[in-house]
Amino acid sequence: MKDILKKTVLVEANSFAILILCYSVFDKLGWVWPLSSTVALKFFLITTVIAILIALTMKRLEDTRWLVPVHIAIVLACVFGLGIPLGVLPADAGVALIALGIIVLTYAGSYFAASVIEFKRNVADSEKINAMLNDTRSEEQK
Repeated sequence: MKDILKKTVLVEANSFAILILCYSVFDKLGWVWPLSSTVALKFFLITTVIAILIALTMKRLEDTRWLVPVHIAIVLACVFGLGIPLGVLPADAGVALIALGIIVLTYAGSYFAASVIEFKRNVADSEKINAMLNDTRSEEQK
């Protein structure tokens, strides 16, 4: 449970940070309206809901081909399903394209960050296992 909570917080924090960075760049390009604290808090709510839903489906879909499609469906449902009623996303085709671009960048960035952290954790675990095996071998040789 602790590992799931840690991973959920990591996904949420990465997603929110990448989302705000993308939005800021698009704001500077004049493609979106300026970011207010209210909109930022609504983005935080959306990314939190996404992270929770992804965490709830992760264990069940972890080793299946459905993991990424289900996660993308969750992201799309949350972004458009919450974004439009919350007033963060107007129901407009041009804005939808920008939103899809931000979704792709945010999902890819979050997935990459989670993969790097998972890889580092696997390396650390394998180093611990190798150290234990070396200790066992040296005890057997005595």
